[in-house]
Amino acid sequence: MRKSLWSGLLPSIQLVVMLAVAGCSDGSITVTNSPPSAVIEAPSIGTEAFEGAEVLFRGVVEDRSTVSSELIVTWSSSLDGELMSGNADSDGVTEFATTELSGGIHTITLQVRDSGGAAANATLDLVVREDAAPSITIVSPTAEGVYYSDLPVTLQASVNDAEDEPEALLVSWAVDGGQVLATDLPPDSTGLTTGSTTLDGGTYVLVATVTDTAERTATATVTIVVGPPNTAPTCEITAPASLSTVPLGELVLLEGTVADVDVPADWLEVTFESNVDSTLGTATPSTAGEVALGVASLTAATHTVTMTVADEVGGTCSDFIVLTVSTPPSATITTPTSGDPLNVGDTLTLSGIVSDVEDADDSLVVSWESDIDGALGSPSPDSSGAVALNFSLTAGPHLLTLTATDSAGLTGTDTVTVSVNTTPTAPVVSISPTAPNTTDDLTVIIDTASTDADGAPSALSYSYAWTRGGNAQGPFSPPESVPAAQTSREDVWEVTVTATDGQASSAGATAQVTVGNSTPSMASATVSPTLGVNGTTFTVTPSGWSDPDAGDSPGYTYQWVAGSSPITGEVSATYTAAGLPSGSQIYCEVTPFDGTASGAMVVSSSALLNSLPVVAGVSISPSSATEATPLSASYTSTSDADAGQTVSVSWQWNRGGTPITGATTASLTGADF
Repeated sequence: MRKSLWSGLLPSIQLVVMLAVAGCSDGSITVTNSPPSAVIEAPSIGTEAFEGAEVLFRGVVEDRSTVSSELIVTWSSSLDGELMSGNADSDGVTEFATTELSGGIHTITLQVRDSGGAAANATLDLVVREDAAPSITIVSPTAEGVYYSDLPVTLQASVNDAEDEPEALLVSWAVDGGQVLATDLPPDSTGLTTGSTTLDGGTYVLVATVTDTAERTATATVTIVVGPPNTAPTCEITAPASLSTVPLGELVLLEGTVADVDVPADWLEVTFESNVDSTLGTATPSTAGEVALGVASLTAATHTVTMTVADEVGGTCSDFIVLTVSTPPSATITTPTSGDPLNVGDTLTLSGIVSDVEDADDSLVVSWESDIDGALGSPSPDSSGAVALNFSLTAGPHLLTLTATDSAGLTGTDTVTVSVNTTPTAPVVSISPTAPNTTDDLTVIIDTASTDADGAPSALSYSYAWTRGGNAQGPFSPPESVPAAQTSREDVWEVTVTATDGQASSAGATAQVTVGNSTPSMASATVSPTLGVNGTTFTVTPSGWSDPDAGDSPGYTYQWVAGSSPITGEVSATYTAAGLPSGSQIYCEVTPFDGTASGAMVVSSSALLNSLPVVAGVSISPSSATEATPLSASYTSTSDADAGQTVSVSWQWNRGGTPITGATTASLTGADF
């Protein structure tokens, strides 16, 4: 059973009644007529129909208080007005079909009215398309085509219709204003129709007509010219010449000319055939009638090569030549091979093998050639086909060609590419530093770089051979340097530098140095004592001796200085002060000396020449005392010959010549002694 459209509305109605009861003081209930409902089920939303086609309409109406069969329904269109009016059935269903809808966009309305006069509407938009005429396109003949009075003309058209299947359409052909050529031609499933007719020479306007099931039609026209009967084409093979010989395996270019008085030359179809190898291929002529076909697969034999030319309707012509395919001689270079290292001045042996199927090997004519040096020679092969030639090539890349020619004039060749290398020039070198000692690394300097006619200097590399006293040394890393730790005084080091391009090396360039003495060094020197007076002997002690030359004994030279003036004659490690003013700063300048060379002078620490301070008038009071008597010491004055010196006084009490522990002030109590 169809679900009631009212079922979803009852709860809201009950709610309204309950609210009404709650709001009325006298308790009365007011009941109002509810409107019916309507739903359009067909056609569905988005449905489109063609004009004249049957459209089915179906709807469902319902009313809470009226029996469905008593509901009055009306269907109407916004374009065509009322479509149907009546009552729904007992299930509330209303439906009808019509073919009378006009083309356009309809707003379809289903209206339902109950016995109480309440009404409801449902609407739907429906597109009704006007019936379209079929379409037709002429495929053949075409205005550009060439047609002959002695050959049938193909009639071919492609048709289509929006409403009908292609097979339901019919096609006819006629001359405009005259003769019917074909009628009721049925298309295939793709819409293509085919027929034919024969026409006398002249100009014709052909009309093709298509008719659909609604009797709508469409036409297409084409104007054609029908000429006189067809004339066969003409043709000629122009190359190679008949009775000529070509090498086996070589591309043979078959050339010819074609023409046709009826159609352009490039409409013609050209085929080449051999009585030995059958079909050789097809070619399309140029607009000037020129034909070419390359063939590289002809069998070694004598061929009859035929060129056949056909026009667009099957007219033909042909021409032929006799062509012999022969085996040419072979040539193989055995030496040199590509990549062989060759340098300028080298004598190169050129050798190879030649042979021929038809001629004796030693009857072949042989030549060697370079693309740079030209013809190199024409030695005769021996009975086995071996051939050789010695030659010195100029520098550069050469393409060498060995050619063998037989009695038929056919040739065989082989090539090899070799490069003749130019030797780099020798560099000019020196060793830095030019007067080294044992603390210096020895490094080769390339004063003038090597050059290479075959490439940039950056492509060259250098090798280094070191000797010491004539004995090979190294290798070192990097190879152009000798670490100082490897050298000794009086060593004679020599290096030979050679440039190479990877294939040839230059002459060696040499440089030589003699390692000289390295100067010693010292870290510091200390003078002791640090304080003295005239008559005090001061001693300087050096430390931190260092000499890169192994075996050198530490040695020093000295110069004592007072203030800023050297002390004449004081050049030993000791100095006894004499005649110096108090306050003089004394130090020694010490220079390391290895017996050959002196190092950097070092200034020692300094000592101070100081006069002794004087304390005058020292006394103890009282002059006699008992154990309980405190003693007190005093002095009258202090002095120091050194200007600017501050004298301080310290105390020490002695008993019997022995210092009293803790008695270091000017007072002494009995408890202290």
